[in-house]
Amino acid sequence: MDIKKHIQSIIEEITENKDIANIFLKVQVLAHLLKDDQFSQWFKSEQSGYKDDLLPEYRIIRVSVHGSGIAGIIRYP
Repeated sequence: MDIKKHIQSIIEEITENKDIANIFLKVQVLAHLLKDDQFSQWFKSEQSGYKDDLLPEYRIIRVSVHGSGIAGIIRYP
């Protein structure tokens, strides 16, 4: 299988908003073809979720929650 064509096919499906389940299957095949443990682990974590200690920076969103209640304003940084 031509890996470059496989990658191009994945990119096309992403840009054309195709079914994510099919895209994930193609990425799993790509991970198998590349035999790259780091890529395979990254994709598995993206698909199934990260453990807290492995969460990449781009998955962390910093927010402030503001609200008001009976006792006044409550703020959680």
